[in-house]
Amino acid sequence: MSIMGTARAYLRDALTAFHRAPTEVALAVLAAVLLSIAIEDHGQIHTWVQFGVAIFIALCCAWTGTLLHAMHALSARARWALTIAGALCAALYMLLVGDMQREAEGWRALMLVAAAALLTFAAPAWISNDESTSLRLRRINGRMLLRLIGIGLYGLALFGGLALALAAINNLFELNLKGEIYAHVFGWIMLVLVPWVVVGGLESYLEPLDEVSDVARVVQRLTAFLVPPLLALYYLILVAYAIRILLTGELPKNLVSPMVLAAGLLTALAATLFDPVPHDARAGQRALRWAPLLFLLLSPLGMWALAARIDQYGWTEFRLLRVLLLVLLAVIAALATLELLRRRRFSLRVPPVVLGAALALAAFGPWSVQAIARRDQQDRLRTALREARVDARQLPRDTTRRIVPRQVYDRINSTGQYLESHFGEAALTQVVNAGAGLSARGWSLADALGLAPALDASVAAMPMHGSLSAHARVQTSGGTLYRVQAPSTNVRVQGRDLLFDYGTQPLRVNVDPILQHVQPVRTRPVRGLPAVPFPALDAAGQMRGELVIFEAMFEQTPDSLRVLRLEGVLLVR
Repeated sequence: MSIMGTARAYLRDALTAFHRAPTEVALAVLAAVLLSIAIEDHGQIHTWVQFGVAIFIALCCAWTGTLLHAMHALSARARWALTIAGALCAALYMLLVGDMQREAEGWRALMLVAAAALLTFAAPAWISNDESTSLRLRRINGRMLLRLIGIGLYGLALFGGLALALAAINNLFELNLKGEIYAHVFGWIMLVLVPWVVVGGLESYLEPLDEVSDVARVVQRLTAFLVPPLLALYYLILVAYAIRILLTGELPKNLVSPMVLAAGLLTALAATLFDPVPHDARAGQRALRWAPLLFLLLSPLGMWALAARIDQYGWTEFRLLRVLLLVLLAVIAALATLELLRRRRFSLRVPPVVLGAALALAAFGPWSVQAIARRDQQDRLRTALREARVDARQLPRDTTRRIVPRQVYDRINSTGQYLESHFGEAALTQVVNAGAGLSARGWSLADALGLAPALDASVAAMPMHGSLSAHARVQTSGGTLYRVQAPSTNVRVQGRDLLFDYGTQPLRVNVDPILQHVQPVRTRPVRGLPAVPFPALDAAGQMRGELVIFEAMFEQTPDSLRVLRLEGVLLVR
Protein backbone atom coordinates (compact mmCIF):
# COMPACT_ATOMS: atom_id res chain seq x y z
CA MET A 1 0.00 0.00 0.00
CA SER A 2 1.28 3.48 -0.89
CA ILE A 3 1.90 6.19 1.69
CA MET A 4 -1.21 8.08 0.57
CA GLY A 5 -3.23 4.89 0.71
CA THR A 6 -2.01 4.21 4.22
CA ALA A 7 -2.86 7.77 5.26
CA ARG A 8 -6.37 7.41 3.83
CA ALA A 9 -6.82 4.08 5.63
CA TYR A 10 -5.71 5.65 8.90
CA LEU A 11 -8.13 8.55 8.40
CA ARG A 12 -10.97 6.13 7.64
CA ASP A 13 -10.21 4.15 10.77
CA ALA A 14 -10.08 7.32 12.87
CA LEU A 15 -13.57 8.24 11.64
CA THR A 16 -14.78 4.71 12.36
CA ALA A 17 -13.59 5.04 15.93
CA PHE A 18 -16.31 7.65 16.62
CA HIS A 19 -18.92 4.94 16.14
CA ARG A 20 -17.18 1.84 17.49
CA ALA A 21 -15.25 3.32 20.44
CA PRO A 22 -16.74 6.70 21.48
CA THR A 23 -15.49 6.48 25.07
CA GLU A 24 -11.90 5.90 23.98
CA VAL A 25 -12.10 8.86 21.58
CA ALA A 26 -13.49 11.13 24.31
CA LEU A 27 -10.76 10.08 26.76
CA ALA A 28 -8.06 10.74 24.16
CA VAL A 29 -9.40 14.25 23.52
CA LEU A 30 -9.62 14.87 27.29
CA ALA A 31 -5.97 13.87 27.73
CA ALA A 32 -4.91 16.26 24.94
CA VAL A 33 -6.97 19.14 26.34
CA LEU A 34 -5.51 18.70 29.83
CA LEU A 35 -2.00 18.50 28.38
CA SER A 36 -2.52 21.79 26.53
CA ILE A 37 -3.69 23.41 29.77
CA ALA A 38 -0.64 22.04 31.59
CA ILE A 39 1.70 23.31 28.86
CA GLU A 40 0.33 26.82 29.20
CA ASP A 41 0.55 26.62 33.00
CA HIS A 42 4.08 25.28 33.44
CA GLY A 43 3.53 24.34 37.08
CA GLN A 44 0.77 21.83 36.28
CA ILE A 45 2.74 19.09 34.51
CA HIS A 46 2.70 16.87 37.59
CA THR A 47 -1.06 17.35 37.83
CA TRP A 48 -1.40 16.33 34.19
CA VAL A 49 0.62 13.18 34.84
CA GLN A 50 -1.83 12.28 37.60
CA PHE A 51 -4.80 12.87 35.26
CA GLY A 52 -2.94 11.00 32.53
CA VAL A 53 -2.60 7.87 34.68
CA ALA A 54 -6.30 8.02 35.58
CA ILE A 55 -7.28 8.48 31.92
CA PHE A 56 -5.04 5.56 30.89
CA ILE A 57 -6.73 3.28 33.44
CA ALA A 58 -10.19 4.30 32.22
CA LEU A 59 -9.08 3.93 28.59
CA CYS A 60 -7.75 0.40 29.15
CA CYS A 61 -10.99 -0.70 30.81
CA ALA A 62 -13.11 0.88 28.07
CA TRP A 63 -11.00 -0.68 25.31
CA THR A 64 -11.15 -4.10 26.98
CA GLY A 65 -14.95 -3.86 27.04
CA THR A 66 -15.05 -2.70 23.40
CA LEU A 67 -12.76 -5.52 22.25
CA LEU A 68 -14.58 -8.26 24.13
CA HIS A 69 -17.94 -6.95 22.94
CA ALA A 70 -16.71 -7.04 19.34
CA MET A 71 -15.55 -10.64 19.96
CA HIS A 72 -19.10 -11.46 21.21
CA ALA A 73 -17.73 -12.28 24.65
CA LEU A 74 -19.58 -9.46 26.43
CA SER A 75 -23.05 -8.07 26.00
CA ALA A 76 -23.55 -4.37 25.38
CA ARG A 77 -24.66 -3.94 29.00
CA ALA A 78 -21.60 -5.76 30.35
CA ARG A 79 -19.36 -3.69 28.10
CA TRP A 80 -20.67 -0.42 29.50
CA ALA A 81 -20.55 -1.81 33.02
CA LEU A 82 -16.84 -2.52 32.53
CA THR A 83 -16.35 0.98 31.11
CA ILE A 84 -18.08 2.55 34.12
CA ALA A 85 -16.01 0.38 36.47
CA GLY A 86 -12.86 1.69 34.82
CA ALA A 87 -14.05 5.27 35.26
CA LEU A 88 -14.71 4.58 38.95
CA CYS A 89 -11.21 3.09 39.36
CA ALA A 90 -9.74 6.17 37.71
CA ALA A 91 -11.74 8.47 40.02
CA LEU A 92 -10.66 6.42 43.05
CA TYR A 93 -7.03 6.80 41.98
CA MET A 94 -7.46 10.57 41.73
CA LEU A 95 -8.96 10.69 45.24
CA LEU A 96 -6.35 8.48 46.92
CA VAL A 97 -3.21 9.88 45.32
CA GLY A 98 -1.33 12.64 47.09
CA ASP A 99 1.46 14.85 45.79
CA MET A 100 2.64 13.58 42.39
CA GLN A 101 5.99 15.30 42.95
CA ARG A 102 6.80 12.67 45.57
CA GLU A 103 8.79 9.74 44.22
CA ALA A 104 6.51 7.20 45.90
CA GLU A 105 3.62 8.42 43.74
CA GLY A 106 5.76 8.02 40.65
CA TRP A 107 6.31 4.35 41.52
CA ARG A 108 2.57 3.92 42.17
CA ALA A 109 1.72 5.47 38.80
CA LEU A 110 4.23 3.20 37.05
CA MET A 111 2.74 0.12 38.70
CA LEU A 112 -0.84 1.03 37.80
CA VAL A 113 0.02 1.85 34.18
CA ALA A 114 1.87 -1.46 33.84
CA ALA A 115 -1.00 -3.36 35.50
CA ALA A 116 -3.62 -1.78 33.22
CA ALA A 117 -1.53 -2.49 30.11
CA LEU A 118 -0.88 -6.12 31.10
CA LEU A 119 -4.52 -6.89 31.92
CA THR A 120 -5.62 -5.28 28.65
CA PHE A 121 -2.99 -7.36 26.83
CA ALA A 122 -4.55 -10.52 28.30
CA ALA A 123 -8.10 -9.52 27.30
CA PRO A 124 -8.25 -11.46 23.99
CA ALA A 125 -7.59 -14.69 25.91
CA TRP A 126 -10.36 -14.19 28.49
CA ILE A 127 -13.07 -15.82 26.37
CA SER A 128 -12.24 -19.48 26.95
CA ASN A 129 -9.33 -21.80 27.57
CA ASP A 130 -9.44 -23.70 24.30
CA GLU A 131 -6.50 -24.50 22.05
CA SER A 132 -6.74 -21.18 20.20
CA THR A 133 -6.53 -19.04 23.35
CA SER A 134 -2.80 -18.40 23.13
CA LEU A 135 -2.93 -17.95 19.35
CA ARG A 136 -5.77 -15.45 19.70
CA LEU A 137 -3.77 -13.46 22.28
CA ARG A 138 -0.72 -13.38 20.02
CA ARG A 139 -2.58 -12.51 16.82
CA ILE A 140 -4.85 -9.74 18.14
CA ASN A 141 -2.18 -8.08 20.26
CA GLY A 142 0.36 -8.44 17.47
CA ARG A 143 -1.95 -6.71 15.01
CA MET A 144 -2.61 -3.89 17.49
CA LEU A 145 1.10 -3.50 18.18
CA LEU A 146 1.97 -3.31 14.49
CA ARG A 147 -0.73 -0.70 13.93
CA LEU A 148 0.46 1.28 16.95
CA ILE A 149 4.03 1.27 15.64
CA GLY A 150 2.87 2.26 12.17
CA ILE A 151 0.65 5.15 13.24
CA GLY A 152 3.26 6.19 15.81
CA LEU A 153 5.88 6.57 13.09
CA TYR A 154 3.33 8.31 10.88
CA GLY A 155 2.51 10.70 13.75
CA LEU A 156 6.19 11.52 14.28
CA ALA A 157 6.63 12.22 10.58
CA LEU A 158 3.50 14.38 10.57
CA PHE A 159 4.75 16.33 13.57
CA GLY A 160 8.13 16.87 11.91
CA GLY A 161 6.48 18.27 8.80
CA LEU A 162 4.12 20.52 10.75
CA ALA A 163 6.94 21.74 12.98
CA LEU A 164 8.99 22.76 9.91
CA ALA A 165 5.93 24.49 8.43
CA LEU A 166 5.29 26.41 11.64
CA ALA A 167 8.93 27.46 11.87
CA ALA A 168 8.85 28.69 8.27
CA ILE A 169 5.61 30.65 8.81
CA ASN A 170 6.97 32.12 12.02
CA ASN A 171 10.16 33.34 10.33
CA LEU A 172 8.57 34.54 7.10
CA PHE A 173 5.67 36.43 8.63
CA GLU A 174 7.42 37.39 11.93
CA LEU A 175 4.55 36.06 14.05
CA ASN A 176 6.68 35.49 17.16
CA LEU A 177 4.95 32.19 17.89
CA LYS A 178 5.60 30.80 21.36
CA GLY A 179 7.68 27.64 21.63
CA GLU A 180 4.80 25.93 23.42
CA ILE A 181 2.94 25.62 20.12
CA TYR A 182 5.21 22.72 19.11
CA ALA A 183 4.36 20.89 22.34
CA HIS A 184 0.65 21.44 21.66
CA VAL A 185 0.95 20.03 18.14
CA PHE A 186 2.94 17.01 19.32
CA GLY A 187 0.49 16.32 22.15
CA TRP A 188 -2.60 16.43 19.95
CA ILE A 189 -1.03 14.20 17.32
CA MET A 190 0.24 11.55 19.74
CA LEU A 191 -2.67 11.68 22.21
CA VAL A 192 -5.56 12.10 19.78
CA LEU A 193 -4.65 10.96 16.27
CA VAL A 194 -2.66 7.87 17.33
CA PRO A 195 -5.27 6.44 19.76
CA TRP A 196 -8.10 7.17 17.31
CA VAL A 197 -6.43 5.20 14.56
CA VAL A 198 -5.53 2.35 16.90
CA VAL A 199 -9.06 1.88 18.26
CA GLY A 200 -10.48 2.51 14.81
CA GLY A 201 -8.77 -0.63 13.51
CA LEU A 202 -10.99 -2.87 15.63
CA GLU A 203 -12.32 -4.92 12.71
CA SER A 204 -8.84 -5.64 11.38
CA TYR A 205 -7.79 -7.10 14.75
CA LEU A 206 -10.61 -9.66 14.62
CA GLU A 207 -9.80 -11.11 11.22
CA PRO A 208 -9.38 -14.92 11.09
CA LEU A 209 -6.44 -16.08 13.19
CA ASP A 210 -4.80 -17.98 10.33
CA GLU A 211 -4.40 -14.79 8.28
CA VAL A 212 -0.92 -13.32 8.73
CA SER A 213 0.18 -10.19 6.92
CA ASP A 214 3.51 -9.87 5.16
CA VAL A 215 4.58 -7.22 7.68
CA ALA A 216 3.82 -9.58 10.55
CA ARG A 217 5.90 -12.32 8.93
CA VAL A 218 8.86 -9.96 8.53
CA VAL A 219 8.59 -8.83 12.16
CA GLN A 220 8.38 -12.47 13.29
CA ARG A 221 11.59 -13.29 11.43
CA LEU A 222 13.37 -10.25 12.84
CA THR A 223 12.40 -11.06 16.41
CA ALA A 224 13.49 -14.67 15.86
CA PHE A 225 17.00 -13.37 15.18
CA LEU A 226 16.91 -10.99 18.17
CA VAL A 227 15.05 -12.33 21.21
CA PRO A 228 16.31 -15.95 21.46
CA PRO A 229 20.02 -15.02 21.01
CA LEU A 230 19.67 -12.19 23.51
CA LEU A 231 17.96 -14.54 25.97
CA ALA A 232 20.72 -17.12 25.50
CA LEU A 233 23.36 -14.44 26.14
CA TYR A 234 21.71 -13.37 29.41
CA TYR A 235 21.48 -16.93 30.67
CA LEU A 236 25.06 -17.65 29.64
CA ILE A 237 26.29 -14.63 31.64
CA LEU A 238 24.22 -15.60 34.69
CA VAL A 239 25.31 -19.26 34.62
CA ALA A 240 28.96 -18.24 34.28
CA TYR A 241 28.60 -15.80 37.20
CA ALA A 242 26.88 -18.44 39.34
CA ILE A 243 29.80 -20.77 38.72
CA ARG A 244 32.22 -18.00 39.74
CA ILE A 245 30.32 -17.48 43.01
CA LEU A 246 30.51 -21.20 43.76
CA LEU A 247 34.26 -21.17 43.16
CA THR A 248 35.16 -17.92 44.95
CA GLY A 249 32.45 -17.72 47.63
CA GLU A 250 31.90 -13.98 46.98
CA LEU A 251 28.58 -12.25 47.50
CA PRO A 252 26.60 -11.55 44.31
CA LYS A 253 26.82 -8.00 42.98
CA ASN A 254 23.86 -5.63 42.91
CA LEU A 255 23.63 -5.93 39.10
CA VAL A 256 22.67 -9.59 39.39
CA SER A 257 19.02 -9.02 40.33
CA PRO A 258 18.31 -6.74 37.32
CA MET A 259 20.04 -9.28 35.08
CA VAL A 260 17.90 -12.12 36.46
CA LEU A 261 14.77 -9.98 36.08
CA ALA A 262 15.69 -9.12 32.50
CA ALA A 263 16.20 -12.81 31.75
CA GLY A 264 12.79 -13.63 33.24
CA LEU A 265 11.02 -10.90 31.27
CA LEU A 266 12.79 -11.95 28.07
CA THR A 267 11.69 -15.53 28.74
CA ALA A 268 8.06 -14.39 29.04
CA LEU A 269 8.42 -12.30 25.87
CA ALA A 270 9.98 -15.18 23.93
CA ALA A 271 7.24 -17.54 25.06
CA THR A 272 4.58 -15.05 23.97
CA LEU A 273 6.20 -14.37 20.59
CA PHE A 274 6.94 -17.94 19.60
CA ASP A 275 4.71 -20.13 21.82
CA PRO A 276 6.82 -23.26 21.27
CA VAL A 277 4.89 -26.55 20.95
CA PRO A 278 6.05 -29.79 22.62
CA HIS A 279 7.20 -31.49 19.42
CA ASP A 280 8.39 -28.54 17.35
CA ALA A 281 10.96 -29.68 14.79
CA ARG A 282 13.00 -26.48 15.10
CA ALA A 283 15.78 -26.75 17.64
CA GLY A 284 15.49 -23.09 18.68
CA GLN A 285 11.79 -23.45 19.42
CA ARG A 286 12.37 -26.61 21.45
CA ALA A 287 15.11 -24.89 23.47
CA LEU A 288 12.78 -22.02 24.39
CA ARG A 289 10.54 -24.48 26.24
CA TRP A 290 13.36 -25.10 28.72
CA ALA A 291 13.99 -21.41 29.40
CA PRO A 292 11.43 -21.23 32.29
CA LEU A 293 13.18 -24.11 34.05
CA LEU A 294 16.54 -22.37 33.70
CA PHE A 295 15.06 -19.17 35.12
CA LEU A 296 13.58 -21.12 38.01
CA LEU A 297 17.06 -22.41 38.86
CA LEU A 298 18.65 -18.96 38.62
CA SER A 299 15.97 -16.93 40.42
CA PRO A 300 17.45 -17.68 43.90
CA LEU A 301 20.63 -15.94 42.71
CA GLY A 302 18.67 -12.74 42.13
CA MET A 303 16.96 -13.05 45.53
CA TRP A 304 20.34 -13.57 47.22
CA ALA A 305 21.76 -10.44 45.62
CA LEU A 306 18.74 -8.44 46.80
CA ALA A 307 18.80 -9.87 50.32
CA ALA A 308 22.26 -8.42 51.00
CA ARG A 309 21.14 -4.90 49.99
CA ILE A 310 17.87 -5.15 51.90
CA ASP A 311 19.74 -6.12 55.05
CA GLN A 312 22.11 -3.19 54.59
CA TYR A 313 19.79 -0.43 53.39
CA GLY A 314 16.26 -1.68 54.12
CA TRP A 315 13.21 -1.91 51.91
CA THR A 316 12.53 0.66 49.18
CA GLU A 317 9.90 0.69 46.45
CA PHE A 318 12.43 -0.40 43.84
CA ARG A 319 13.68 -3.33 45.93
CA LEU A 320 10.16 -4.38 46.82
CA LEU A 321 9.15 -4.33 43.17
CA ARG A 322 12.18 -6.40 42.19
CA VAL A 323 11.40 -8.98 44.87
CA LEU A 324 7.73 -9.05 43.82
CA LEU A 325 8.60 -9.51 40.15
CA LEU A 326 11.19 -12.19 40.92
CA VAL A 327 8.69 -14.15 43.00
CA LEU A 328 5.92 -13.81 40.41
CA LEU A 329 8.20 -14.75 37.51
CA ALA A 330 9.44 -17.74 39.52
CA VAL A 331 5.84 -18.87 40.10
CA ILE A 332 5.04 -18.45 36.40
CA ALA A 333 8.23 -20.33 35.47
CA ALA A 334 7.24 -23.16 37.84
CA LEU A 335 3.80 -23.41 36.20
CA ALA A 336 5.37 -23.40 32.73
CA THR A 337 7.86 -26.08 33.78
CA LEU A 338 5.03 -28.21 35.17
CA GLU A 339 3.19 -27.95 31.85
CA LEU A 340 6.42 -28.88 30.07
CA LEU A 341 6.78 -32.04 32.16
CA ARG A 342 3.14 -32.87 31.47
CA ARG A 343 3.86 -32.34 27.75
CA ARG A 344 1.18 -29.65 27.48
CA ARG A 345 1.27 -26.12 26.10
CA PHE A 346 1.47 -23.32 28.62
CA SER A 347 -1.38 -20.80 28.43
CA LEU A 348 0.04 -17.41 27.44
CA ARG A 349 -2.64 -15.54 29.34
CA VAL A 350 -1.15 -16.56 32.69
CA PRO A 351 1.90 -14.18 32.76
CA PRO A 352 0.04 -10.92 31.99
CA VAL A 353 -2.85 -11.76 34.30
CA VAL A 354 -0.63 -12.77 37.22
CA LEU A 355 1.74 -9.83 36.82
CA GLY A 356 -1.01 -7.28 36.15
CA ALA A 357 -3.22 -8.35 39.06
CA ALA A 358 -0.28 -8.43 41.48
CA LEU A 359 0.95 -4.96 40.46
CA ALA A 360 -2.55 -3.52 40.84
CA LEU A 361 -2.99 -5.04 44.30
CA ALA A 362 0.48 -3.88 45.39
CA ALA A 363 -0.23 -0.23 44.51
CA PHE A 364 -2.64 0.58 47.35
CA GLY A 365 -3.37 -0.42 50.92
CA PRO A 366 -1.24 -1.31 53.95
CA TRP A 367 0.33 -4.13 51.92
CA SER A 368 1.41 -1.80 49.09
CA VAL A 369 5.07 -1.39 48.30
CA GLN A 370 4.83 2.28 49.30
CA ALA A 371 3.38 1.49 52.73
CA ILE A 372 5.90 -1.29 53.41
CA ALA A 373 8.86 0.86 52.34
CA ARG A 374 7.65 3.79 54.46
CA ARG A 375 7.21 1.69 57.60
CA ASP A 376 10.56 -0.04 57.17
CA GLN A 377 12.51 3.18 56.60
CA GLN A 378 10.79 4.83 59.57
CA ASP A 379 11.79 1.88 61.75
CA ARG A 380 15.36 2.14 60.48
CA LEU A 381 15.40 5.85 61.35
CA ARG A 382 14.09 5.14 64.86
CA THR A 383 16.80 2.51 65.34
CA ALA A 384 19.51 4.91 64.16
CA LEU A 385 18.24 7.63 66.50
CA ARG A 386 18.33 5.23 69.42
CA GLU A 387 21.90 4.30 68.53
CA ALA A 388 22.76 8.01 68.49
CA ARG A 389 20.93 8.51 71.84
CA VAL A 390 18.80 11.29 70.38
CA ASP A 391 15.52 12.51 71.81
CA ALA A 392 13.52 12.71 68.60
CA ARG A 393 10.70 14.70 70.18
CA GLN A 394 12.42 18.07 69.89
CA LEU A 395 15.41 19.81 68.34
CA PRO A 396 18.39 20.61 70.58
CA ARG A 397 18.39 24.13 71.99
CA ASP A 398 22.15 24.55 72.22
CA THR A 399 24.61 24.60 69.33
CA THR A 400 26.99 22.03 70.78
CA ARG A 401 27.30 19.07 68.45
CA ARG A 402 27.62 15.56 69.78
CA ILE A 403 29.97 13.19 67.95
CA VAL A 404 28.42 9.92 66.71
CA PRO A 405 29.83 7.16 64.47
CA ARG A 406 29.88 8.20 60.84
CA GLN A 407 27.76 5.16 59.83
CA VAL A 408 25.00 6.26 62.21
CA TYR A 409 25.29 9.89 61.09
CA ASP A 410 25.05 8.95 57.40
CA ARG A 411 22.18 6.53 58.04
CA ILE A 412 20.13 9.22 59.79
CA ASN A 413 20.69 11.68 56.96
CA SER A 414 20.07 9.25 54.10
CA THR A 415 16.97 7.74 55.71
CA GLY A 416 15.58 11.18 56.51
CA GLN A 417 16.16 12.34 52.95
CA TYR A 418 14.49 9.19 51.57
CA LEU A 419 11.40 9.59 53.75
CA GLU A 420 11.01 13.26 52.90
CA SER A 421 11.60 12.99 49.15
CA HIS A 422 9.46 9.86 48.69
CA PHE A 423 6.61 10.40 51.15
CA GLY A 424 6.73 14.04 52.26
CA GLU A 425 7.59 15.86 55.46
CA ALA A 426 4.78 14.12 57.38
CA ALA A 427 6.59 10.77 57.06
CA LEU A 428 9.65 12.37 58.66
CA THR A 429 7.90 14.23 61.46
CA GLN A 430 6.07 11.06 62.49
CA VAL A 431 9.47 9.85 63.68
CA VAL A 432 11.18 13.13 64.59
CA ASN A 433 8.36 15.19 66.06
CA ALA A 434 10.00 18.58 65.82
CA GLY A 435 7.32 20.42 63.84
CA ALA A 436 8.30 22.96 61.24
CA GLY A 437 11.89 22.98 62.42
CA LEU A 438 12.58 19.92 60.24
CA SER A 439 11.08 21.29 57.06
CA ALA A 440 13.21 20.39 54.01
CA ARG A 441 16.04 18.93 56.11
CA GLY A 442 16.27 15.46 54.60
CA TRP A 443 20.01 15.34 53.97
CA SER A 444 20.86 17.42 57.06
CA LEU A 445 18.59 15.72 59.58
CA ALA A 446 21.52 14.61 61.74
CA ASP A 447 22.85 18.18 61.79
CA ALA A 448 19.42 19.50 62.81
CA LEU A 449 19.47 17.04 65.71
CA GLY A 450 22.82 18.37 66.90
CA LEU A 451 24.98 15.49 65.65
CA ALA A 452 28.37 15.47 63.95
CA PRO A 453 30.23 12.54 62.35
CA ALA A 454 33.30 11.09 64.00
CA LEU A 455 36.48 11.41 61.97
CA ASP A 456 37.45 8.15 60.39
CA ALA A 457 40.86 7.66 58.80
CA SER A 458 39.40 5.10 56.41
CA VAL A 459 36.96 7.63 54.95
CA ALA A 460 38.13 10.00 52.23
CA ALA A 461 38.15 13.73 52.94
CA MET A 462 34.62 15.12 52.78
CA PRO A 463 34.02 18.68 51.48
CA MET A 464 32.09 20.88 53.88
CA HIS A 465 30.10 24.01 53.18
CA GLY A 466 28.32 26.72 55.12
CA SER A 467 26.41 29.83 54.10
CA LEU A 468 24.61 32.67 55.84
CA SER A 469 20.98 32.57 54.76
CA ALA A 470 19.68 35.28 52.47
CA HIS A 471 18.50 38.45 54.28
CA ALA A 472 19.79 37.09 57.59
CA ARG A 473 19.80 39.49 60.57
CA VAL A 474 22.94 39.52 62.76
CA GLN A 475 23.16 41.61 65.91
CA THR A 476 26.59 43.23 66.38
CA SER A 477 28.05 45.74 68.83
CA GLY A 478 27.89 48.45 66.17
CA GLY A 479 24.25 47.78 65.25
CA THR A 480 22.29 45.21 63.28
CA LEU A 481 23.81 43.58 60.20
CA TYR A 482 21.62 42.34 57.34
CA ARG A 483 22.72 40.22 54.44
CA VAL A 484 21.38 41.83 51.24
CA GLN A 485 20.38 39.83 48.18
CA ALA A 486 18.39 41.15 45.24
CA PRO A 487 16.16 40.88 43.31
CA SER A 488 13.84 40.40 46.29
CA THR A 489 10.88 42.05 47.95
CA ASN A 490 13.25 43.62 50.49
CA VAL A 491 15.10 45.64 47.83
CA ARG A 492 13.42 47.81 45.20
CA VAL A 493 14.11 50.85 43.06
CA GLN A 494 12.31 54.10 43.78
CA GLY A 495 13.34 56.96 41.54
CA ARG A 496 17.13 57.29 41.84
CA ASP A 497 17.25 55.45 45.16
CA LEU A 498 17.53 51.86 46.26
CA LEU A 499 14.94 51.27 48.98
CA PHE A 500 15.81 48.64 51.61
CA ASP A 501 13.00 47.30 53.79
CA TYR A 502 15.05 46.12 56.76
CA GLY A 503 14.66 46.97 60.42
CA THR A 504 11.92 49.25 61.71
CA GLN A 505 11.94 51.73 58.81
CA PRO A 506 12.92 51.73 55.13
CA LEU A 507 16.38 53.07 54.31
CA ARG A 508 17.45 54.74 51.07
CA VAL A 509 20.76 54.55 49.24
CA ASN A 510 21.27 56.88 46.29
CA VAL A 511 22.04 54.82 43.22
CA ASP A 512 24.07 57.41 41.27
CA PRO A 513 27.34 56.94 43.25
CA ILE A 514 27.04 53.21 42.68
CA LEU A 515 26.40 53.54 38.94
CA GLN A 516 29.61 55.56 38.60
CA HIS A 517 31.55 52.40 39.41
CA VAL A 518 29.72 49.86 37.21
CA GLN A 519 30.10 49.35 33.46
CA PRO A 520 28.66 47.25 30.60
CA VAL A 521 29.32 43.54 31.08
CA ARG A 522 31.22 43.20 27.79
CA THR A 523 33.76 45.84 28.80
CA ARG A 524 37.31 44.68 29.45
CA PRO A 525 39.04 45.05 31.81
CA VAL A 526 36.30 44.86 34.44
CA ARG A 527 36.29 47.79 36.86
CA GLY A 528 36.04 46.84 40.53
CA LEU A 529 33.57 48.32 43.00
CA PRO A 530 35.07 50.66 45.62
CA ALA A 531 35.82 49.16 49.03
CA VAL A 532 33.80 51.89 50.74
CA PRO A 533 30.34 51.94 52.33
CA PHE A 534 27.45 53.88 50.79
CA PRO A 535 25.33 55.90 53.23
CA ALA A 536 21.81 54.65 54.00
CA LEU A 537 19.33 57.41 54.91
CA ASP A 538 15.96 57.33 56.58
CA ALA A 539 12.85 59.26 55.42
CA ALA A 540 14.09 62.40 57.17
CA GLY A 541 17.44 62.26 55.38
CA GLN A 542 19.37 61.21 58.47
CA MET A 543 22.13 58.62 58.08
CA ARG A 544 20.97 55.44 59.80
CA GLY A 545 23.24 52.83 58.23
CA GLU A 546 25.82 51.89 55.65
CA LEU A 547 25.69 49.59 52.61
CA VAL A 548 28.73 47.59 51.50
CA ILE A 549 28.28 46.04 48.05
CA PHE A 550 30.09 42.84 47.08
CA GLU A 551 28.60 42.50 43.61
CA ALA A 552 26.10 44.56 41.62
CA MET A 553 24.44 44.31 38.22
CA PHE A 554 21.87 46.76 36.86
CA GLU A 555 19.87 47.22 33.68
CA GLN A 556 19.39 50.91 32.81
CA THR A 557 17.38 52.72 30.16
CA PRO A 558 16.72 56.45 29.85
CA ASP A 559 13.45 55.99 31.73
CA SER A 560 14.04 53.11 34.14
CA LEU A 561 16.50 51.21 36.29
CA ARG A 562 16.25 47.56 37.25
CA VAL A 563 18.32 45.58 39.75
CA LEU A 564 19.50 42.31 38.17
CA ARG A 565 21.80 41.26 40.99
CA LEU A 566 22.93 42.79 44.25
CA GLU A 567 25.02 41.13 46.96
CA GLY A 568 26.20 42.92 50.08
CA VAL A 569 25.61 43.77 53.73
CA LEU A 570 23.58 46.57 55.30
CA LEU A 571 24.62 47.82 58.73
CA VAL A 572 21.76 49.58 60.56
CA ARG A 573 22.59 51.57 63.68
